Amino acid sequence: MSKHNQVKNILLAIAPFLLLSCSSIIVIVFLFFITMRNWIRQKKLNEISADFFNHVTHEFKTPLTTIQVSAKNLKADLEDKKWTGGFRSVEVINRQVQRLDKLVNQALEVSSFDPQTAQFDKHFLITDLYDIILDSQIKWKKEATITLFFDDHIAELCAYYDHFMFTTLITNLIENGLKYNVSNEKNVRVQVVQLSTKLLEIEIRDNGYGIEKRDQKRIFNKFQRGDQLRSMTGLGLGLYFVHKIVKVHKWKLDLDSTIDVGTIFRITIPIIK
Repeated sequence: MSKHNQVKNILLAIAPFLLLSCSSIIVIVFLFFITMRNWIRQKKLNEISADFFNHVTHEFKTPLTTIQVSAKNLKADLEDKKWTGGFRSVEVINRQVQRLDKLVNQALEVSSFDPQTAQFDKHFLITDLYDIILDSQIKWKKEATITLFFDDHIAELCAYYDHFMFTTLITNLIENGLKYNVSNEKNVRVQVVQLSTKLLEIEIRDNGYGIEKRDQKRIFNKFQRGDQLRSMTGLGLGLYFVHKIVKVHKWKLDLDSTIDVGTIFRITIPIIK
C-alpha cells in the first residue's frame, strides 16, 4: 500500500472524530454566546432595578421631610391661632402630597425621566420657582438661608417644561448646595435673569464645599461624587438626575465651582411667548 493511501485511510478513520470535535466546539461556542447574552441581559435588568430603587428612595426623602416639618408648623400655628401660617403650611403639605403621588405613578410606570412620558406644558417659571423655594425654606428653616432674586418683568415670562421634572431639578440643586455644606451660615441664592428676548438663565449659587476640577466632568454620571464628599452619606444620584432632566428638555447646563468657596449652576431655558 502506498504512503498516500495510508494517509487517506487514516484521515477517513479519524474523520468522524474530527467532525464530532468540530461540532462539539461549535455547540460550545453557541452555548457560550447564548449564556453571555442572557447574562448581559440579566445584568442590565439588575442595573435598571437598582437604578429604579435608588431613584425612588432618593426622591421620596425631600417631600416626606417637608411634609413632616410643615405638619409641625401647622400644629404650632393652630395652637397659637395663627391662621395665615396654618393655611400656608396646608398648601405646602398639599404640594408635597401631589409630588409623592406623581412619584408613585412614576414608580408604577418604571420610566424615570423618559422624554416619551414627560408632560411638557407652558408654565410661569417664577411662580413655580417660588413654590419650590418656599418648600425648601420650610425644610431648612433653622439651618440655611435660601433666597430668590429676579426683575419684576421676569414674573410674566413663561417656559415650556415638565412641572415634576423641573421641581426635581431645582430641588436637587438646592439640596446639593446645602447637604454638602459645613459653613456656619449655609446659603443658597437662586437668581433668574433674562439673557435675551428668547432666553432665560437660572443661576443657583451656594457656599458649600465646591467641586474639584478633576471631578467636574464626571459628577453628572450615575453614582459619581466628588472625592472630598465620599465620607458623607449620599448615593451620587442627585446631579445625575439633574443632567438627565436638562437633557430631556434640551436645555443648557453650566457648572462653575471653587473649593471652599462654593458652586454655581447655570441653566439656560428658552422663553415661550
